[in-house]
Order: sequence, then structure tokens, then C-alpha cells
Amino acid sequence: MGYLEILERFPPELRGPISDLIEAVEERIIRRIGVTKEDFSRLESIVEQLAQAQKRTEEEVERLSREVTRLSREVDRLSKEVENLSESVRELAEMHKRFERTFESKLGALGARWGLATEMAFKNAIREMLKEVGYDAQGYLEFDQEGFVFGRPDQVELDVVLKDDKLILIEIKSSLSWEEVHTFQRKVEFYERKEGRRADRKIIIAPFVEGERPFEVA
Repeated sequence: MGYLEILERFPPELRGPISDLIEAVEERIIRRIGVTKEDFSRLESIVEQLAQAQKRTEEEVERLSREVTRLSREVDRLSKEVENLSESVRELAEMHKRFERTFESKLGALGARWGLATEMAFKNAIREMLKEVGYDAQGYLEFDQEGFVFGRPDQVELDVVLKDDKLILIEIKSSLSWEEVHTFQRKVEFYERKEGRRADRKIIIAPFVEGERPFEVA
């Protein structure tokens, strides 16, 4: 119940004296505790300022909370984009690997076909040159069932020249390695065992030799 409501319960003629009495008591209490109305006013002002500051703080906290939420969503979005990019990079890397494998396979096949074509063209050219100087080279092709020459069953190919009753075995290659010199020697031995005749001469014709070891072996 408020001060005015209490005052209205008294008879009209007593309300004035009672109101004066209450004010006198209030002033006496204020004087006793040493607090003036100005102090109360300043206190009210400070409380109001604190309330406003609290409100501003709450508003700032709410704004920051919204900003944190927005940033969190942005981080989630960026994380998904990074994940998608990582997946795209992985797919590109896999595509690159598949391309490399396909390219190497096709390039190897092309190189093999080119090498065979070059080898055959070179052999034909050498055979024509031999024929021009009186050496008719005939191709010799037999299957090595025991794998004596290559370590496995395979075809054995040589060029055979008969000149003045002399047997000449020739290997015509576009390039020559150290291993191929030994292979040629096994081809000669295979021919001699198979045909029952020893070669009078053994010749390797090659425009390109890998290193110097074939010369040493030959």
C-alpha cells in the first residue's frame, strides 16, 4: 500500500498534519544518516547510468553473439568448400595418374611399333646394300622350343649369307647393346646345332652401339 493510499484513510482534517509529520520524520531521518535529497538524486542518476551501461553491454553481447553465430556459419561454409576443393583436387590427381598411365601405355606401344618399323626398314636397307656387293642375305627364322637363346621358347631370327661356299651369319640391328651381343652368340650356336654346320664368319651390323662393352665382347 502506498503513502497516499494510507493518508487517504485518515479524516480530511488530519491528513495535512499527518503529511507534515511524515515529511518532518523523513527530514529528520535524512539528517541523521547524513544523506540529502541531492545525494539521492545523484544516486538515482548513477543507478540510471549503470542501468543504461548494463543495457548497452547486453546489447553489445547480443550483437557479438550474433556475429559469432554468423562467423561460425561462415567457417562451416568455408570448411565445406575446402572439403569440396580437396575432393576435386583428389579427383584431378587421380585423373592425372590415369592419363599418365594411358599416355605411357600408348606411347610405349607407339614406340614399340616405331622401333619395329625402324628396325625392319634398316634391315631391308642393309640387305639391299649387301646384295649390291654380291652378298645375298636370306632370312632365317626358327622356333627355339628349349629356350636356349632367350631363356624361354621364342623365335630365333638371323640373316644367312652363302658366299663362295662360306657360311656367314649376320645380325642386322638399328642399335646394339652389350646383352644383344651375347644373344647373337647364342643365336649362332643355336643355328649351328640346328643346321649341323659351323659358321665361317659372324657379323653384327649396327649404326649405333650403347657404350664400348659390345666391342670388348665381340
